[in-house]
Amino acid sequence: MKRVLISLALILTCGAGMASDHTENRQFIHDQLQLDRQRFRALQTPEFLQQPRPVAPQDQAFLDLQASQFRQAMQPGERPVDAALVFVSFSMPPDELKQRVKDAAELN
Repeated sequence: MKRVLISLALILTCGAGMASDHTENRQFIHDQLQLDRQRFRALQTPEFLQQPRPVAPQDQAFLDLQASQFRQAMQPGERPVDAALVFVSFSMPPDELKQRVKDAAELN
């Protein structure tokens, strides 16, 4: 009986020690997160990113043209289709081969 009580006492003291380590670890992580948040709030945008840079008129015209072409390319509608390469295998089921032929015919 005495051994059981001693064993129980040892287990409880070890458990308490582990619990305090766990609490210290949680506190350390919490402190590190707080420091990280403070550093993030203290960040400032670099000066070269804050000031808008002037653009020459011919460069602005080029940029506007590129932007309009990009917008036009993104519009839904008919677009030219590049050549397609269709891979088939004669070990495919016949229905699958027929579907591939139809798909290729649609693409020209």
